[in-house]
Amino acid sequence: MWCHERNQRRLVADLASAAALTVTLLAGSSAAAQLPPPTLKVSGKASFSVEARSTGATFQVRATLSDEVGRPLPNAELRLRVIDAANAPALHRCGAPRSGSAAELLIATDKLGRVCVDASGFEHGVLELSFQDPRGYLDRAAASVRLPEDVKPVFEVGFDPPLATLSLDEPAQELGLVARSLDGSTAPVGAELVLSMSAEGTERVLGRVALDGLAEIHRLTFVSRSFERPGPARLLGRLMSRTGEELARTTLPVLRTATVELQVAPGAASAVTPGGTLPVRATSALGPAPVGVVEVRSLGRSVAAARVTSGVASINLPSPGVAPLGRALTLEYVGAGPGWLSGPPLELNVLPAGPSYGRYALWILAAAFAALAVVLGWRRPPRALPVAEEPPLRPRASVEVLESFGAEGGYQGFVRDAHEGFGISPAVVSFIGPGENRPVLFQTRSGTEGTFRVEASSFPAGTQVEVTAPFHATLVAELPGPGVLQLSLISRRRALLERLVRWAERRGKPWTRAAGEPTPAHIAAVATQEAEPQVERWARGLEHLAFGPVPPDAASEQSAGVTDDPKVRLD
Repeated sequence: MWCHERNQRRLVADLASAAALTVTLLAGSSAAAQLPPPTLKVSGKASFSVEARSTGATFQVRATLSDEVGRPLPNAELRLRVIDAANAPALHRCGAPRSGSAAELLIATDKLGRVCVDASGFEHGVLELSFQDPRGYLDRAAASVRLPEDVKPVFEVGFDPPLATLSLDEPAQELGLVARSLDGSTAPVGAELVLSMSAEGTERVLGRVALDGLAEIHRLTFVSRSFERPGPARLLGRLMSRTGEELARTTLPVLRTATVELQVAPGAASAVTPGGTLPVRATSALGPAPVGVVEVRSLGRSVAAARVTSGVASINLPSPGVAPLGRALTLEYVGAGPGWLSGPPLELNVLPAGPSYGRYALWILAAAFAALAVVLGWRRPPRALPVAEEPPLRPRASVEVLESFGAEGGYQGFVRDAHEGFGISPAVVSFIGPGENRPVLFQTRSGTEGTFRVEASSFPAGTQVEVTAPFHATLVAELPGPGVLQLSLISRRRALLERLVRWAERRGKPWTRAAGEPTPAHIAAVATQEAEPQVERWARGLEHLAFGPVPPDAASEQSAGVTDDPKVRLD
């Protein structure tokens, strides 16, 4: 009886739960039927690709409109307008008549999504392009073109073949210019090719030739003297329109070179006498060499040098007592700047020194003075040391004592270029004391002729003299006794080349050469073969400083990175 009542109560509860669930579902269905259906909006992005070119006094702008996947948008209406133009600009479709053109234009794209517009009437301005989809499917797109900054060239000019040097030893020079079209355009009517040269801060026209056709080499021939003197220069080739507008340009750095040969008088060509004066002529295909130095070498070292003035150098050969000479002398020209090349060295024989009977007379006089000294109580007056009036040039950095003073005599002298002998000013002469701190005890500057004077009485033992100049390598040497000093410096150009030679000699093969000293170009070529770009950059930077138009200083050497060994990091 009790179980029967419990089953009845459970059945009633289940029926109540089912009824409640049915009411809830019916209520939800009614609410859903009352909500509006969802809406979907499809949108994308559009973008421009623009190209601008110059055709005479008109800018031609071509644009393509496409969606985000690159499909062109045909029959799309674009709005174009010119802003920031000084004059009254005019826009019109390419090939259409210019009547009715204005600073703003509505234009539709073709079936490939392209438009072409000619803009004229102004020299500088900005062309704005915009697109607004009337259906709302695509977002607004815009682009701008700066004219003439964003103009892409239609033509290009080049040298054929390209040159690196112009040898002025040849009587004439032949250069080739060629013009090409980048987009298949035809040659402009009445155009011409113009060749100019820029050197020493000035530019001048060398010649011009009418443009016969594109992709054809136009040869221009010039007398070598029209390229003036040796040194770095820049050739400029231009394609000019009939109205004088520049359509294309190219530049080519070149080095003008001239070889200098040395000549002596017929009598001196057979043999020279030690201690004499040897006049030498330095000539080139352009005439007498205006500057430079003639260096004399014997027994593997430099024994004399003289500056070239108007093609002539007078060399004072050392006597046998000053510097020993071998059986032959080698004379070589050293140019005063890039482009001056040395011809074959001049070899001269040296006459042997004849017997000198004066030495016997000196022995007799010495014996007489010795006897007189015995008579006078062994008192012999001191003999003055002979001093050379004009010491020969020694092309190396050095400190030479021309005259000695007493202990309290001080210092004086001059700072000069070791190769050319001219006085260096300004130059700073510092006297650096011994010790770890290396204090500067005294410092002075050279005068207009490179002269200096120090009134200080004396300096402690171990003092060094240091000489610095903007365009010369620093000289550091032990300070000699008081007297007249000749402080010789070498230029930074020569010091850079000597640094390269010493580096190659330390490294050995393949950096050295079988004949002659290595050059920056040789080191760069070997570095390319050995796949060492760091060494190649170092050699190219050193070459630019040593032969560039501007003399190098400490700052330019540091910035070029030529002060360190390029293989230290590699090793």
